[in-house]
Amino acid sequence: MRDSLLPVNRFLADNPVATIQQVRQRDPEWFCFAEEVASFAGDLIYRMQVRQGDERLLLAALLFGRIAAAFEAVIALAERGMYTEGRSIRRLLLEALFILGAIINQPDRVSVYLQNVELNR
Repeated sequence: MRDSLLPVNRFLADNPVATIQQVRQRDPEWFCFAEEVASFAGDLIYRMQVRQGDERLLLAALLFGRIAAAFEAVIALAERGMYTEGRSIRRLLLEALFILGAIINQPDRVSVYLQNVELNR
């Protein structure tokens, strides 16, 4: 552990604001970019319109919402110094992103994906 960092022995630490500030100061450009991406994604969620009965677009919108929420979680974990946990969430985010790409680029995969989800449930 570096001397310049506060010890983090809990999720929110003893002084979470100070810890978050210290972690964000290590890579302010990344956090700034991440905040811009998260803000854009959040704005896009509220502008999406899905036609009734369009399973493909409905599934895409749901997956995009899950991806945006996961990205927000990565930011929250990263700023608390919880990098391993953030990487775990990032992997889930990427898996959802690959599914989103597949259903957009290969519409016939939507029914296969929905069948798999139903079988898993």
